[in-house]
Amino acid sequence: MEELVVGFDRTTLRPTVDLARAKSRLRELGDSRSLESLLERARILAAMGEFERSASLAASAVVQARTSGLRENALRARLVRASVAEARGLFDRAVREASKIVEEARSSDLVELWARALQLRGIAHFESGSTREAVDDFTRALALRRDAEAPGHLVDESEVSLMVASDRLARETNAVPKRAVHPLFG
Repeated sequence: MEELVVGFDRTTLRPTVDLARAKSRLRELGDSRSLESLLERARILAAMGEFERSASLAASAVVQARTSGLRENALRARLVRASVAEARGLFDRAVREASKIVEEARSSDLVELWARALQLRGIAHFESGSTREAVDDFTRALALRRDAEAPGHLVDESEVSLMVASDRLARETNAVPKRAVHPLFG
C-alpha cells in the first residue's frame, strides 16, 4: 500500500492515497481470498473511505488468520481491523485493540508489529485528543523502527507523526516546542 500513499493529513495523520492508483490496485487484487489480499484490500478501502467493505474484509482476514495458527498472521490481521476502527472514528476500540497487539507483539519480540501497533495507537490517541499519549506512542514507535533499521518510509511516518503531535502538545500546554527538524518537512 505504501506505493499508493502520496502524503499524510496533518490534522488526522491518516494517509492520503492516489485514488486512481488505489482503484487500479483493487482491480488487480480482484476477489482473491488470500490473507495478504484481504489485508491489502481492507487497508486500501479504509484509506478510500469505504469503511463498511473495509471492516467486512478485515473481519474475514482475522478469522482466516486465526485458523492459520500463526500468531504473526493473527496480529497483522487484528492490526488492520484496529486501523479500520480508527479510520471509522471508533478511537476507543482502536486503542483497546492496538494496546493488546502492542503487548502480544512485545512479548513475542515481533518488533515490526509492535512498532506498527504503537503507531496506530498513537494516531487513535491523536485523533481523540489524547495528545500526550500520542506523543509517547510515536516516540516509542520511532525508537523501535530506528533500532530495527526499518524502511525509510516507516521511520519518516513516525518522525512526522511525532513532530505534528509534539507541536500540538506544545500549543495545548503553551510550551515552546523542542523538536528535531525533519529533512523533508522542516
